[in-house]
Amino acid sequence: MDVKDKLEDSLEHIGAYVQTRTDLLLLNLSDKVAKSAATAAVVYVAWSLSGFVLLFLSLALAWWLGQSLDNMAAGFLIVAGIFVVITVVTYVVAKKVLRPTITNKIVKSWNNNDRQDRDNTGHQR
Repeated sequence: MDVKDKLEDSLEHIGAYVQTRTDLLLLNLSDKVAKSAATAAVVYVAWSLSGFVLLFLSLALAWWLGQSLDNMAAGFLIVAGIFVVITVVTYVVAKKVLRPTITNKIVKSWNNNDRQDRDNTGHQR
Protein backbone atom coordinates (compact mmCIF):
# COMPACT_ATOMS: atom_id res chain seq x y z
CA MET A 1 0.00 0.00 0.00
CA ASP A 2 1.57 3.23 -1.07
CA VAL A 3 1.19 6.74 0.31
CA LYS A 4 -1.54 7.66 -2.18
CA ASP A 5 -3.72 4.74 -1.07
CA LYS A 6 -3.15 5.56 2.60
CA LEU A 7 -4.06 9.19 1.96
CA GLU A 8 -7.26 8.22 0.13
CA ASP A 9 -8.13 5.80 2.92
CA SER A 10 -7.50 8.49 5.55
CA LEU A 11 -9.65 10.99 3.63
CA GLU A 12 -12.49 8.45 3.48
CA HIS A 13 -12.24 7.93 7.24
CA ILE A 14 -12.19 11.69 7.85
CA GLY A 15 -15.25 12.11 5.62
CA ALA A 16 -17.05 9.32 7.48
CA TYR A 17 -16.09 10.87 10.82
CA VAL A 18 -17.37 14.31 9.77
CA GLN A 19 -20.62 12.75 8.55
CA THR A 20 -21.03 10.82 11.81
CA ARG A 21 -20.40 13.94 13.90
CA THR A 22 -22.91 15.88 11.80
CA ASP A 23 -25.49 13.12 12.27
CA LEU A 24 -24.82 13.08 16.02
CA LEU A 25 -25.23 16.85 16.29
CA LEU A 26 -28.52 16.68 14.37
CA LEU A 27 -29.77 13.87 16.61
CA ASN A 28 -28.82 15.82 19.74
CA LEU A 29 -30.53 18.92 18.39
CA SER A 30 -33.68 17.03 17.46
CA ASP A 31 -33.70 15.41 20.92
CA LYS A 32 -33.48 18.83 22.58
CA VAL A 33 -36.19 20.27 20.36
CA ALA A 34 -38.47 17.30 21.08
CA LYS A 35 -37.91 17.58 24.84
CA SER A 36 -38.49 21.34 24.71
CA ALA A 37 -41.69 20.90 22.70
CA ALA A 38 -42.96 18.26 25.11
CA THR A 39 -42.20 20.48 28.08
CA ALA A 40 -43.88 23.43 26.37
CA ALA A 41 -46.99 21.35 25.72
CA VAL A 42 -47.21 20.23 29.34
CA VAL A 43 -46.68 23.78 30.59
CA TYR A 44 -49.32 25.07 28.15
CA VAL A 45 -51.90 22.55 29.37
CA ALA A 46 -51.08 23.24 33.02
CA TRP A 47 -51.31 27.03 32.54
CA SER A 48 -54.57 26.67 30.60
CA LEU A 49 -56.15 24.62 33.35
CA SER A 50 -54.80 27.01 35.96
CA GLY A 51 -56.30 29.87 33.98
CA PHE A 52 -59.74 28.29 34.11
CA VAL A 53 -59.41 27.71 37.86
CA LEU A 54 -58.35 31.33 38.33
CA LEU A 55 -61.23 32.53 36.16
CA PHE A 56 -63.86 30.70 38.17
CA LEU A 57 -62.30 31.65 41.50
CA SER A 58 -62.25 35.28 40.38
CA LEU A 59 -65.87 35.14 39.34
CA ALA A 60 -66.78 33.60 42.68
CA LEU A 61 -64.84 36.27 44.58
CA ALA A 62 -66.40 39.07 42.54
CA TRP A 63 -69.87 37.63 43.06
CA TRP A 64 -69.29 37.22 46.81
CA LEU A 65 -67.89 40.75 47.14
CA GLY A 66 -70.82 42.12 45.13
CA GLN A 67 -73.33 40.43 47.37
CA SER A 68 -71.46 41.48 50.51
CA LEU A 69 -71.42 45.12 49.37
CA ASP A 70 -74.95 44.94 47.91
CA ASN A 71 -73.39 46.23 44.69
CA MET A 72 -72.43 43.63 42.08
CA ALA A 73 -70.58 46.14 39.92
CA ALA A 74 -68.37 47.15 42.86
CA GLY A 75 -67.49 43.50 43.51
CA PHE A 76 -66.40 42.96 39.92
CA LEU A 77 -64.51 46.28 39.82
CA ILE A 78 -62.61 45.39 42.99
CA VAL A 79 -61.56 42.05 41.50
CA ALA A 80 -60.57 43.79 38.26
CA GLY A 81 -58.49 46.27 40.27
CA ILE A 82 -56.76 43.39 42.05
CA PHE A 83 -55.86 41.92 38.65
CA VAL A 84 -54.54 45.26 37.41
CA VAL A 85 -52.23 45.49 40.43
CA ILE A 86 -51.09 41.87 39.99
CA THR A 87 -50.45 42.48 36.28
CA VAL A 88 -48.35 45.60 36.89
CA VAL A 89 -46.31 43.92 39.64
CA THR A 90 -45.79 40.80 37.50
CA TYR A 91 -44.66 42.87 34.52
CA VAL A 92 -42.13 44.80 36.60
CA VAL A 93 -40.81 41.66 38.32
CA ALA A 94 -40.78 39.63 35.10
CA LYS A 95 -38.67 42.17 33.30
CA LYS A 96 -36.04 42.34 36.05
CA VAL A 97 -36.10 38.92 37.70
CA LEU A 98 -38.13 36.26 35.92
CA ARG A 99 -36.76 36.62 32.39
CA PRO A 100 -33.08 36.21 33.37
CA THR A 101 -33.96 33.42 35.82
CA ILE A 102 -35.93 31.46 33.23
CA THR A 103 -33.24 31.99 30.59
CA ASN A 104 -30.55 30.74 32.97
CA LYS A 105 -32.60 27.66 33.90
CA ILE A 106 -33.11 26.77 30.24
CA VAL A 107 -29.40 27.15 29.47
CA LYS A 108 -28.45 25.09 32.55
CA SER A 109 -30.96 22.42 31.59
CA TRP A 110 -29.54 22.12 28.08
CA ASN A 111 -25.97 22.05 29.43
CA ASN A 112 -26.86 19.41 32.04
CA ASN A 113 -28.45 17.27 29.32
CA ASP A 114 -25.24 17.57 27.27
CA ARG A 115 -23.16 16.58 30.28
CA GLN A 116 -25.42 13.59 31.04
CA ASP A 117 -25.34 12.49 27.40
CA ARG A 118 -21.54 12.57 27.44
CA ASP A 119 -21.42 10.68 30.75
CA ASN A 120 -23.81 8.03 29.46
CA THR A 121 -21.92 7.45 26.23
CA GLY A 122 -18.46 7.75 27.70
CA HIS A 123 -17.44 10.19 24.96
CA GLN A 124 -16.07 13.63 25.43
CA ARG A 125 -16.20 16.50 22.99
